[in-house]
Amino acid sequence: MKGAIKNIGIAGVICGAIYALIAILCPEVIKPGYVNYGISMRLLVAVLYLVLSPILITLSLLIESGILYIFARVLDGRGTYTVQTYLMSLFMPPLIIINVILNISQVGYLSVVVGIFMVYVLTIALMKTHGYDLWKAIVTWLMPLIITTVLAIALITNLKA
Repeated sequence: MKGAIKNIGIAGVICGAIYALIAILCPEVIKPGYVNYGISMRLLVAVLYLVLSPILITLSLLIESGILYIFARVLDGRGTYTVQTYLMSLFMPPLIIINVILNISQVGYLSVVVGIFMVYVLTIALMKTHGYDLWKAIVTWLMPLIITTVLAIALITNLKA
């Protein structure tokens, strides 16, 4: 588990550093109108990015892996949470960093391609970790997505009512 946390933590530090530099040098990229804030506010935001990005990205991986692990077990997956999390930590860091760079550039729409590739590699990781076929691997990540979407739609429609 240490290896997984280290892998994803490094990606978090890199992402935090990228956003911190942008917060200081090109704040309008992060939020239009943000350029009007003084340098002290930009430095504060930069420090927050540096501190919070590694923590939040690491927690995100651990929670995401936990949710996927629950669905994998329901589908008779034989792998362990530790192996699954470690495999995810091998391919996610570079893809997360690429997504951060794409999202702050003029070609943010390309992050969709990176996201599709991430799902493809996740499917392979789930197949290898849990020793099951392609369809079970797809259902493992698709079910949480469907449940989250249904809950979000229900919440939005209830808020409008």
